[in-house]
Amino acid sequence: MASSEPLIGTAPPNEPSLSELRLSKGVEGTRIACAAVGIAYGWSGAYRVFASLMVFSLAGITGLESLLMADISAITKKWPVGSPYQRQGALHFLATTCTMVYLLLVKADDQALLSLTISVIGFIFLSSINHLHWNISQSDGEATAKIHYCRFAGALLLVAGCIPVLVEWRAISRR
Repeated sequence: MASSEPLIGTAPPNEPSLSELRLSKGVEGTRIACAAVGIAYGWSGAYRVFASLMVFSLAGITGLESLLMADISAITKKWPVGSPYQRQGALHFLATTCTMVYLLLVKADDQALLSLTISVIGFIFLSSINHLHWNISQSDGEATAKIHYCRFAGALLLVAGCIPVLVEWRAISRR
């Protein structure tokens, strides 16, 4: 009995519509803008604001995107749709975001916020390597998507912008 529904993990069924592409790019732009503002706060010494914006933009927005726009997100990256791993990753990001909310509500010390922020930034960087590896490993040039290269380049910029903040914050919080 044939089904018209795609199998879990099947190749993307089509290209995204123009409105889906705009929505996806809007979410991506919001995530980048919030992270950039967070880095600016970090460079100014507002470390708790930096940590909040890093986690909320990189984990919170990504978690919501992966949960609420899963198929659009997968199609724009030319990745399989319907993957339970995508949902699992979304839930992990949302749990991380909830942890940050909790830490802020209980006025946790800076070391706790610093640790969670390093975890999120570290994941984003390692995930970008996964994007790059997947794109390079595709033998069919049609299967690749420019966003994977952009993710890697963006992650390098993110790390370059955050490392000085993280080092300075750690030095100050140890005094």
